[in-house]
Amino acid sequence: LKDMYCLTPLPHEGVTRLLAHAFTRRASLEAALGLSSSSQDASGEIDLKLPRHVVSVLENYKGKSETMWQKMALPHLEILKVTTTLSTGSTTTKASNSVVKFYESKHLHITLMMACHDSFEAEATTGEAGIGSDKKDIRRKVDVKKLKNHTRCVDVVSAVFNALGGLMAYSHRILDSIADELVEYLLLAITADHVTDPVLLAASLRGLCVLLQHYKVNSPMERQRFLERMVKELQHMKPYLEFIDGTQRRFFELWRATQYRYHICVHGPEQGESAQPPRFSQPPRFAHLHDETVIQCLTACVCVIEFFTVEANTNSLCHDISQKMDSSDRDMLLFRLLEIPSSVLSSAVLRCIAAVDFTEMSSDEVHHLIKMIQIAASRLP
Repeated sequence: LKDMYCLTPLPHEGVTRLLAHAFTRRASLEAALGLSSSSQDASGEIDLKLPRHVVSVLENYKGKSETMWQKMALPHLEILKVTTTLSTGSTTTKASNSVVKFYESKHLHITLMMACHDSFEAEATTGEAGIGSDKKDIRRKVDVKKLKNHTRCVDVVSAVFNALGGLMAYSHRILDSIADELVEYLLLAITADHVTDPVLLAASLRGLCVLLQHYKVNSPMERQRFLERMVKELQHMKPYLEFIDGTQRRFFELWRATQYRYHICVHGPEQGESAQPPRFSQPPRFAHLHDETVIQCLTACVCVIEFFTVEANTNSLCHDISQKMDSSDRDMLLFRLLEIPSSVLSSAVLRCIAAVDFTEMSSDEVHHLIKMIQIAASRLP
């Protein structure tokens, strides 16, 4: 599949989607990058044939038309994302660094930021908000609610966010060059009054997590100002505890937005608007929740919660936020998420719980935690 993908300037869509799916299996990605024992050459160098072709294809699509980009770029962006996220073990970390350095040398992050701008500009209410413009203008001039009826556009923007997150996690130069503008795009969905699209929200939260973890780590004052602003934008984390609480309005909004998304996918953007509105079903109990889109959103919320919980030990602002989350039943809400049959979500929850100060837990919370961990452990691979 990799050879077929790299054979032509514009690979067949079916081949691209198959390859992107194949790369969900880590061993396949390692083989494509020359990291497996059977494929690694004598020099031990990383095989950059695939990353090189990904860059070429994305530039070809971007150069043709915005319509072509929106229609064809998604599976290539998914391949881009996975090639930046080999992060276990020294060999694979080196591979990710090498791939990201190659992408950086080709200024791929600039291409992606331009694509992000163009995608939102198609839905802008007024004016221009290009690369390097006043960052406040981006959020003033873009109505993210208009994106909800354009699932393909949302999916591509979400894939761009995911790809940029992978690049920023391995390159501080990339992060420093785009962070101040990218965060404005990320906050569009995060700070919206209602859930516009669950896929876009999850990708935005994942991108924000990367910024929270890596932004200006060598400049304490700038980093602190950034954290103070993010805490204000996130409303001291109150809405994100409501997202993971199955009894709250925010969770029901997430469920309805997911169902509306499926409705649009079935009927298409235009027909979806004119078709009879869907009858939203009630969300199932957590033990019976299998919807992958909802689970991805919950997992992204947990990752943001985890950041403030972990940093509470070293940062007074994060400590205050962690205390407020604790007083809002953060721990019990996390325990309940372990009922959801998802190994990915369970792993994220357990990482977050591991950062909690267990001396602050009540005996009931400890007993509930043990019960939920036993349930979650039975589902982990």
